[in-house]
Formats: sequence, structure tokens, C-alpha cells
Amino acid sequence: MNWRSFALAILALVLASPALIRVAPAATWPEKPVRIIIPWPPGGSTDIVGRILAAELTSRFKQQVIIDSRPGAGSIVGLQIATAAPPDGYTFMMTSTAYGFLIDKPKVPVDLVNSFAPVAMIGFGDAALVVHPSLPVKSVKELIALA
Repeated sequence: MNWRSFALAILALVLASPALIRVAPAATWPEKPVRIIIPWPPGGSTDIVGRILAAELTSRFKQQVIIDSRPGAGSIVGLQIATAAPPDGYTFMMTSTAYGFLIDKPKVPVDLVNSFAPVAMIGFGDAALVVHPSLPVKSVKELIALA
């Protein structure tokens, strides 16, 4: 075999090699049920939105999305369960409250700053503080003073 024939044989082998290599199909997510922990009691606004979302995601993913309600201790029970879950992309926590009031408390058993990463904002809502018109207050400061 001359050098030119050898080079053509190598080139043919290189060009044919992708067809010879068996490529493993990429894993599609999710391959198993997905859990959404809600650290509030069932029936509240977060639970209702979570269940609507879970039903839609179950349909889209063709995999069960389960709501796991874990209320207690002002949501700390659910927070602890979420932080203890393996970081495998199959456990999420859905909540509707800011936890700034817990950050500087030394006895809170959850590292709120480093334990969670936001994935998606599902929605937002306004809040209002109202009082009965018979109360002699016109501001939050006056309400606190009256209390």
C-alpha cells in the first residue's frame, strides 16, 4: 500500500468513525417525581398556587410533581426539610414570605442566606394594613403608639 492509499484509508476511517461510535442519549429531566415543599399549612395562598402549578407541571413534564406541605414553627420546619434534601434538582421549596426577620436570630436552625437559591418567581401580590375607621389613628406610627 502506498502512502496515498494509506492516507485515504485513514481519512475514510475518520469520516466513518462517528457512525461507529454509539452515543448515549442525554438524560432528560425529570426522570422521577419532583417534590415541592411548602412550609405553610394546606389551604393557604401558597398551597393553592403550588397545587395549580404542580398540576400544570405534571402535565408538561409527564412526571408527577408532588406538593409536600410541611408547616410548623413559622415555616422553619419546612425550611429545615428543604435544606436537608439532596441537591439533585428534584426537591424545591415554594414560599411566599420574606425571611429577613429570621436572618439575625442565633437559634434559627437554618442558614437562610446560603441554603437556598431562587429558581423562579411564580407571582407577587400587594399587601395592605387597614384599621377600622373608629380607631383614632391615621398612620402606622400612630397605630403602634395606640397598641
